[in-house]
Amino acid sequence: MRILTRIILPIVIIAVVILSGSLVVVKEWEKGLQLRFGRIVAIYDKPGVYFKMPFIDNVRVFDARIQTLD
Repeated sequence: MRILTRIILPIVIIAVVILSGSLVVVKEWEKGLQLRFGRIVAIYDKPGVYFKMPFIDNVRVFDARIQTLD
């Protein structure tokens, strides 16, 4: 039990935190840009769950709906 709490549990917690930060959800009305060190790597124009490299990639999500001003 001590091995589980001292070694395995912290590794599992760190892995869950890293994996949760590497998933990006793009909704139906959004578009996303994946940036790697400031350069565009991918464009997400379809809804879904996408993977990004944690700490390296940055994803900017924009609202793609037409907005009118009266």
